[in-house]
Amino acid sequence: MSLAVLCLLVLLALVWCKDPNATKCEYCTAMASVIQEEHDDGVPYFLIQQELFKDCKTIDNRVQQDMCLNVAETVIMYIRDQGYAADEVCGVVYSCE
Repeated sequence: MSLAVLCLLVLLALVWCKDPNATKCEYCTAMASVIQEEHDDGVPYFLIQQELFKDCKTIDNRVQQDMCLNVAETVIMYIRDQGYAADEVCGVVYSCE
């Protein structure tokens, strides 16, 4: 998960000060691609979720950290339980373009 997680951390650091809906879309887009890539490589969803949660908890801003954790949980659920593809989940859940 190293390169994908590193990319996610950089994205999280860059978007912490944007408006909440745009930030959710950026978190979602980054996470969905990481989730899909890692799952395609055989990593179980629960391990992917644990890694995303660890990454979210590194954010210093508590509001952004909570948003990150919420988005991670929601995206995993929609992909794993509802069967949405990574490229459509953010549009369905957060109305991202």
